[in-house]
Amino acid sequence: MSVEDVRHEVVVDPSRPVQVVHDTTTVAEALQLMHRSRLRHVPVVRRGHCIGVLVDVDLVAAAVDGVAGHVGPLARHPAPTVALGADAATTARAILAGGMDAALVMDDGVVVGIVTATDVLDGLAGSDRPAAAGEPGDPAARDLPQDVRP
Repeated sequence: MSVEDVRHEVVVDPSRPVQVVHDTTTVAEALQLMHRSRLRHVPVVRRGHCIGVLVDVDLVAAAVDGVAGHVGPLARHPAPTVALGADAATTARAILAGGMDAALVMDDGVVVGIVTATDVLDGLAGSDRPAAAGEPGDPAARDLPQDVRP
């Protein structure tokens, strides 16, 4: 059976509301929100409609360049989108075509979530993958016979 034969849905966690910013939000305000909420992508809205997506690297680059104005012009658009309940293959194609590592999840014209390339990989891997021995970087997970510090 090929990967194409298997359809996996990428599930959006409805318990985590989507954070958005208005096109008139300042670069500093958006940076604070993204840092505080640990977000890499934030939809930008104008008059209730999504006009694009802020990506963390673009926002940081703008701040470094001294841009302090509104974030509207910094939003990537058109933003890649998928319908709520889209399978992993459809979502992966949208992400690739959009030139980002994420896509907005839409339900009846409303942004209800953001799905990332990592979410797609998690969906493809499925829940039957073996549990890791420890978290990455966890010294307790290492199988070392002795302390290796100099």
